[in-house]
Amino acid sequence: MNNIRRGLIQLICVAVGAFYFWLLYRVLSFAPINPDAGYYLSVVERVREGLVPYRDFRLHYTPLGIYLLGWGANLLGGGVPSYVAYVESMLVAQILCLILTFVILRRLGLPKVSAALAAFTQGCIFIYYQGSFIELEPYVLLFTLGTIYVCLSDVALSRRCFYAGLFAALAFLSKQYGVAALASSSVLLLPAGSILARLRRGALIALGFILPLFFALTYYCVIAETSLSAVLTGVRRADLKFVLNEPWNLTAWGIEWSVAIVVIIAAFVRAQAKQRLVFSTLALAALSFVPQFMVRQSLHYFMLPSAPLFILAVYAAFTLMQKFRVAKARLLLCGFSLWCAMFVLLAGQEVLSFGDGSSRRHQLKEGEELRALLPVESRALLIADPMFFYTAQLRSFNELGVGYDYPGLHSGTTIAAWVQAATTVVVDRADTLFYQRVEEELMKNGDTLSGLLEREGFEQTVSMRQGEVEIWRRG
Repeated sequence: MNNIRRGLIQLICVAVGAFYFWLLYRVLSFAPINPDAGYYLSVVERVREGLVPYRDFRLHYTPLGIYLLGWGANLLGGGVPSYVAYVESMLVAQILCLILTFVILRRLGLPKVSAALAAFTQGCIFIYYQGSFIELEPYVLLFTLGTIYVCLSDVALSRRCFYAGLFAALAFLSKQYGVAALASSSVLLLPAGSILARLRRGALIALGFILPLFFALTYYCVIAETSLSAVLTGVRRADLKFVLNEPWNLTAWGIEWSVAIVVIIAAFVRAQAKQRLVFSTLALAALSFVPQFMVRQSLHYFMLPSAPLFILAVYAAFTLMQKFRVAKARLLLCGFSLWCAMFVLLAGQEVLSFGDGSSRRHQLKEGEELRALLPVESRALLIADPMFFYTAQLRSFNELGVGYDYPGLHSGTTIAAWVQAATTVVVDRADTLFYQRVEEELMKNGDTLSGLLEREGFEQTVSMRQGEVEIWRRG
């Protein structure tokens, strides 16, 4: 019976692993270009051209994620990265996250096959949480999982404190939200010791966290001669409020948190010291990402807390199954398997929607058409999908702006002032986020974008996509 059960688990592991790599193939070959990719890849292209973020153009994020995305694509693309190479770079980061998930679960005592099955399932969850998009979250998660692994390792406590702070800093440098990884390292203050010993541990965590920040600021402010205010202004982003309008987001999140709460309560009853350390580390890693959802609920943000929550649930199920009777253990295993299967199937449904890749080809062709109509590095005010920044090689005069720095959002400058500074304006009336914002801002004064452009001497010269995309040039 044990051999049959072991063989069945191995078969399921191979099946889920094969399904996951099929998902990766679909993502690599057919996934469309997401709006954020236009911003990120345009920044990467500027860095490859020799420009320095914060000094030569405004970057709204901490820089490491951008550099990692570019370095990976440069390596995989043979020095001339294509869009596929950028996707490969991001997927490599996701795969490294799965390897860390496997290593952490093995560290917590799970058998190899079970840990591998959990890692592949985690990969499917990543795909469901917009893991097919080019985003910076995989890099944040990679260093967050590194922080968790260090906290749970057997190396000397002093070294654990320093390295946990170091990995937390790398998570923060990948994207601002990564500072939440610092919460996981705080569990290293829990082990018994005098107040002085705990202060020493805290100092080591702080040292590990501060050193990478010091080197980054030294590079930008001393070597690259960028003002500190420019760096801080770029990193500090306005909170953009989004509406959680997709029912599955809320449902999936509710299921995960319900499982996590039950697991934590059950685990802390008669838990051993090691188990408390494990649960505290993983729970803090997940909970620390929650505050951002008060202002932003984009689906890919849920990737960050889902990984530690998933590891927590797997470890709790494994721990509780060792204590339960066989019948209860099977019931628990069936429930957990159904929970995992839901995300695996949802990931497959998401990837099937990509079709045959015609959407990506159309996006690239549309970018080429726009690039042919506008000179490279045109001073274009883009009131449209930020995807055009990459596909059409636009260099917006307001520093990769309208997508995340649309008129008035940061500087208080009026939309009219941005229009006056532009030589070309690209308007995508089908864009439901940025174009509508501009129109709503103008409507407060009884104005419209078309009226403003005409008064400033612009003429509509070309339209694309059956009139949805308009190109206005100064007459």
